[in-house]
Amino acid sequence: MKRWHQTGLVIIALWLATSAPQIAGWLNQSDAQRYLARIPSNPSDTAAYYSDIEQARQGRWLFANQLTSEPQRPSLFHPLWLVTGWLAALGRLTTPVAFQAVRLIALALFVIVLDSIISQIFDRRQHQLIALAIVATSSGLGWLVAAQTFNGRAILGAPIDLWVDEANTFRSFSHSALFIGSQLLLLLVLWATYWQSQGQPVRHARWVGPWLALLGLIHPYDLVSAATVTVVWLSVWVAADAPDRNRLKTVFRVIAEWWLWVVPVAVYYLALPWQQAAMRGWFLQNINPSPSVAALLMGFGLLLPLAAVGVATSWRARGRLTPFLVCWAVTVLVIIYAPQLSIQRRLLSGVHIPLALLAAGGFMWLLERNIVSRLKPAVALLGVAALAITNLKLLQADVRDTRHPDGRDYPIYASRGTMRALDWLRRNSSLDDVVLANFWDGNTIAGLAGRPVVFAHPNQTVASWKREQDWETFIRSATTPSDRQAVVSRLGARWLYWTEAETLGGYRPEQDSRWLMRYRDDGLAIYQLQGR
Repeated sequence: MKRWHQTGLVIIALWLATSAPQIAGWLNQSDAQRYLARIPSNPSDTAAYYSDIEQARQGRWLFANQLTSEPQRPSLFHPLWLVTGWLAALGRLTTPVAFQAVRLIALALFVIVLDSIISQIFDRRQHQLIALAIVATSSGLGWLVAAQTFNGRAILGAPIDLWVDEANTFRSFSHSALFIGSQLLLLLVLWATYWQSQGQPVRHARWVGPWLALLGLIHPYDLVSAATVTVVWLSVWVAADAPDRNRLKTVFRVIAEWWLWVVPVAVYYLALPWQQAAMRGWFLQNINPSPSVAALLMGFGLLLPLAAVGVATSWRARGRLTPFLVCWAVTVLVIIYAPQLSIQRRLLSGVHIPLALLAAGGFMWLLERNIVSRLKPAVALLGVAALAITNLKLLQADVRDTRHPDGRDYPIYASRGTMRALDWLRRNSSLDDVVLANFWDGNTIAGLAGRPVVFAHPNQTVASWKREQDWETFIRSATTPSDRQAVVSRLGARWLYWTEAETLGGYRPEQDSRWLMRYRDDGLAIYQLQGR
């Protein structure tokens, strides 16, 4: 079978596997409910992505953080969600469908590039396919504790293959084009850096700078990893090879020219929080501590000893490639525990790639030297499956919960009435009108109607715990009219999205002259604030 046929089959298999929950959800739709296609592991993140896509669909080039109610000017430029929004508008696709379509395109591009890079590491096609499978599907030992429930800070002790999607290639494939695309760019940049240091011609070298700028725009956290790995690798290379002055100047000049593309992106992100309080509040509370060391070790599981075998058996056989992969992995695993760094966990993005490549080398060495020839295909298949067991179990759980949504603590489907209400709100309000709603309705409104809400995401809602208190104050019947009005004024709300669940608090907006009912259907109502 031709190489591109094999790669194509791998892509199709990954499309089907990573889309299993979405396929189950869309097949499970009925006249009464519509599937929202939220990311099972990060449903609130989905609202943020959908919100940007919806803003682009409605004509914006710069986005606002619609998961908070603070006044702000649209100022976020995100090329990935901008293009996705255009695709949705041109193809008349729903936001969830456009989101998934772009994810599948990004997955295909990633696998094509990864397969090309793997061919530079392993000579035999059989070994290349095994390595591709290990990188694309492997996980750790999280399946041993997957039945436990983790919440709050306890999650930091849970194996990372259960919840840190960016630290696992398969879970990144299942997550979004954001994780896939950023890790693809990270891979391309670091691979180009390696070959440049080896004095080899870098294909598409003129694109590395723009790739870095694009990486900074869509996932700026990865610039920290890319810069740190680049500095550490160049230091190791200089110490090990002692290159002459001319070669040293050439390598540093080219790489410096690539990184100059990041300067305007860095200036943009440094200036952004100081221009608007809403952005400053979001950035300051965007704190992502790294998991415990035990959680890290369990999350990579058997990949770590296999990687050790791979390093021990290939350090000299493959020139500098093995040291480079070791440098990449070790550097990231050190900097994620750097003190005073608020984005520690974010830096795990993509580290699974070098670890899995090293582990694939160790796996192949054991396979070739310790297994009878006729048993090798079966052992290889079983080995790949064993490494993928956590991902397989999580996938099974996601499909089960999608078919039986009571197993999740967030709404997987929305009623037809909800979708009609969102469509009405989109047509009768402006992009800057703040909507007062409960947490999960807020996620849905920001994501599918493209309207700012009071609270919807623990990180992106500025002072989310206070906004939750404001909401609880608003819906209580014991709250005085003046206190309720003060809450509404402070939040800048213009619309109220009210469902039957809110009536438990005792407040009745239909009896409040300050709210005019503009829409009512299927147990929910939309009110507009009067007197503004």
